[in-house]
Amino acid sequence: MYTYAWYHWITFFYLYCFFGWIFESTYVSFKQHHFVNRGFLRLPMLPLYGAARFCCCGYHYLTRIT
Repeated sequence: MYTYAWYHWITFFYLYCFFGWIFESTYVSFKQHHFVNRGFLRLPMLPLYGAARFCCCGYHYLTRIT
């Protein structure tokens, strides 16, 4: 079974923050008919999505059967 290094976890976190920002900004922009930046501190990321996926991946990593 493959194990992840620390830089993989950081990359996963930032990727899911970015994908969460794309998803939520697109959804809210369509609802309000203009662009809405839902980012955190003007960055294109939402740490909530990254933290949620980080917890899911961490839980799966810790509870897997070897």
